[in-house]
Amino acid sequence: MKVRLIFAIIFLFNAFHFDVSAQKKLSEFPEEPEKFLKELKSYMSESSTLDGKAVFKLFEEQWAANAFTDNEKSQIRLNANALLKKRARGEQMTAFVQAMIDIIRYEMDDDSRNKWQEALDYMFTKRNFSIQKIEAFFFSTSNLLSGGLIYKPNAENAARWFTHYAAYRYEFVEDEVLIQFDKLDLSCIVKDDSIHIYNTSGSVNPITNQWTGRYGRVSWEQAGLSPDSVFADLSFYIIDLKKSMYEADSVKFTNYDYAKEPLLGRLQNKVVESTDARISYPRFINYSDRITIPSIFPGVDYHGGFSMNGNRFLSKGESGEDAWITFKYKDTVFVKCYSNSFVISKNQIISNQTKAVIYLDKDSIYHPGINFRYSADKNELSLFRTGEGMSKAPFFDSYHSLEMDFEQVVWKTDEPRMEFSAILGGDGGSAVFESIDYFSNERYLGLMGYDQQHPFTGLIKYYNLYKLKEFTAAEYADFLRMPITPVRQQLMTLSYLGVIDYHVDKEIIILRDRLFKYVKAVSGVIDFDVISFESNPGKKENASLSLLNYDLKLYGIPQIQLSDSQSVMIYPTQGEIIMKKNRDFEFDGKVEAGKFEFFGKEFLFSYENFHIT
Repeated sequence: MKVRLIFAIIFLFNAFHFDVSAQKKLSEFPEEPEKFLKELKSYMSESSTLDGKAVFKLFEEQWAANAFTDNEKSQIRLNANALLKKRARGEQMTAFVQAMIDIIRYEMDDDSRNKWQEALDYMFTKRNFSIQKIEAFFFSTSNLLSGGLIYKPNAENAARWFTHYAAYRYEFVEDEVLIQFDKLDLSCIVKDDSIHIYNTSGSVNPITNQWTGRYGRVSWEQAGLSPDSVFADLSFYIIDLKKSMYEADSVKFTNYDYAKEPLLGRLQNKVVESTDARISYPRFINYSDRITIPSIFPGVDYHGGFSMNGNRFLSKGESGEDAWITFKYKDTVFVKCYSNSFVISKNQIISNQTKAVIYLDKDSIYHPGINFRYSADKNELSLFRTGEGMSKAPFFDSYHSLEMDFEQVVWKTDEPRMEFSAILGGDGGSAVFESIDYFSNERYLGLMGYDQQHPFTGLIKYYNLYKLKEFTAAEYADFLRMPITPVRQQLMTLSYLGVIDYHVDKEIIILRDRLFKYVKAVSGVIDFDVISFESNPGKKENASLSLLNYDLKLYGIPQIQLSDSQSVMIYPTQGEIIMKKNRDFEFDGKVEAGKFEFFGKEFLFSYENFHIT
């Protein structure tokens, strides 16, 4: 076994020695043309990656046809000798000869040929230019001449960058060989997709495959938008040509649909294969987080950051601060929605996490985190809960003094009526409208679970110690001496009850008055009520809000308990009541008070007096 191994090693050594010495034994190509061609053919036949014999055959044909002048033939021999001194292998010599073939075949002009030779002489004299770098220069020459390519990868489906055969020249800048283009359209293609920079200029380093560009325009045509109305103008940018993407800073972006003046920001563009992903490029991110776009749709104004991902306008800016959208009714802001991620397209606006405020005079209906959709075609605004995250929280109505647990708000923005209903319009969609002073001892005790301390108690202790109503989740977790994860979960639950505002993104807690009222109700310090309206309207909406007088009409209310101690019950006619300000409401129907019954119309319940007239 050992003998076989020794013979194998000797064989490999001799083979390697023969291969190396076959190329090293030639120190200079002879001057006589026939001998030169013979030695060149022999040298190129040693190429391991390129077809040296086939390339030499084409070269020999050109040589015989006097495609090269005598001076050019002499220069070719000098270049070949210089390559020998750089210890070129057969494939590198073949790359050189292929470049010479292409220079003739594609008729490189005399000035460019002189510059090309200057560049090559420069690389021969500089130690920092290895034979691999010189080989890359030859490949670059052939690619540029044969296909207008400034970068062609070895892999078939990788990114190719090309110039559409633009004019160029060779230059030397700070020990770098550059190919300079004064004007061109630069393109990158991968399979069936491509990206373009129009009317640009710049230079490519054929050794490092880096493009340094100046000026140029990028359109959003691949996203289906007009190049005359949506485009970005570049200033200075750099592209690694081995990649199918690039970024550019200090870009001036124009979108006449949204802004009259150009916006300054950052551009990202990328060749992608998926059709869905393709329309998300190019991407522009505005440096400023605050631009105002009045009448982005009729009666709808926008204020916030600006990004463009393909054909979608996003509200994100560099810092990620919340943007807001306002909806007007009769020239007055009626709805205001906040989000750090609005997506705005030609016919709609959507967001999956929105703080929504519906203004009712000096009061409002508020939700801390709801899904948002506006359809411009239908003039319809929809705010809907999905049962995830902050959308679990109910709506808080300070005008009617109610906490409202229904699924969605729908408003035709040109109508004076807003509907509260189930998401699908509601076969059997139930809802609950509770007084903000509603108290249930069972609900309170249920929050404690198996914990040793009620979650309300921890918040009250923190407030009593620091006299702060606003603090962070991390500060509160340290105070409780608990890990942050279970504290976050507890805070989410408390936010659903409306006793705190919990801003998940910034992890800020704000104590609400309802927390202190609830604790006082538990202690018996203040009175509380049990007023709760349970709506089961069948196929009808749960409630409707009039924009004319803010009356809130509830549907599907079979009965109302005003007092558990005095046994006062109301049975509204057709299950309908009209809520007024601060829990006052009108109704027709029957009132039961102990053993007495009253029937009538236009009853009015006054919450402040707790009296029916």
